[in-house]
Amino acid sequence: MAITLNGTTGITSPDINVTAQTTGFTTTGNLTAADLTLSGGVYLGGTVAANHLDDYEEGDYDATITCGTSGTITLNASYNRASYVKVGSLVHVQGLLIPSAVSSPTGYFGISLPFTVAALTDRAGDSSGCILVHASSANVRDYVCMINESLSQLLVYLGDGTARQADSANAIIASAQISFQCSYRTT
Repeated sequence: MAITLNGTTGITSPDINVTAQTTGFTTTGNLTAADLTLSGGVYLGGTVAANHLDDYEEGDYDATITCGTSGTITLNASYNRASYVKVGSLVHVQGLLIPSAVSSPTGYFGISLPFTVAALTDRAGDSSGCILVHASSANVRDYVCMINESLSQLLVYLGDGTARQADSANAIIASAQISFQCSYRTT
């Protein structure tokens, strides 16, 4: 059996019963949707705002690296893309970045994120990520990263002391491989 919604056939099932209602439809039996578009989103597990899924997006973007104090880290044009998946307000980002040139970088460094981090109660929007920097002047194990509310950067520090050290940019060299991933909430 096929069902047509708004002129498009796309829901099929051998044992489906559909009842039209003013707010949508109900089913009994199995329901399989193929290429179903729901404008305005869908409610999963309830009809309150917290259950409203109205956004799904995936893509990639030109990432940049900025130095916390001064200097520049320029990315190789063949290794400057990061990818993301956004489901509702949850974003997952990952990528491999390779600098082509550095010019006196000092301080920590930040990797741009595709969306701004949400500002939640009691800094609940803060997060961390995972990073591996290969071929730099610091040990691979020393890099740590964090995500702060209201920013759109993954902040990278060196963890070679009893507290994070704001000198990770100093350790980056041209052709270093910076592999990262993180998940965070956006506004």
